[in-house]
Amino acid sequence: MAEQHLFKNFGGCFRNYRTMLGLTLRQFCALNNFDPGNISRIERGVSAPARASLAGYAEALKLRPGSDEWKDFESSGSIARGEVPERTMSDAQLVQRLPVLLRTIGDKRLSSKQLDELLKRIKDEL
Repeated sequence: MAEQHLFKNFGGCFRNYRTMLGLTLRQFCALNNFDPGNISRIERGVSAPARASLAGYAEALKLRPGSDEWKDFESSGSIARGEVPERTMSDAQLVQRLPVLLRTIGDKRLSSKQLDELLKRIKDEL
């Protein structure tokens, strides 16, 4: 059940970007040669995107390569598949500290507001 929640988060993000382009699902798929059934399942949170498809989806959604939106989109797709994003896994120092960070956040049971504040503080420090 929690897994489907992750799918829905990614699917909602996908749908928001598509609708910001002013395209229906069928128009978007026709323009980009995507299967409407597959995109519909992704947007409804029924399935997660394939890793190999993420960059193509991001490009079709007009996300600028390397932008925060592009990075967040790819990371969200990985998380929807139950995977740690590749960008995270490629940083050995971060991977080494990740278990402590996740355990700390989990043990503290941060509220959404507290988590948002923590993320802002981290971004401000970097």
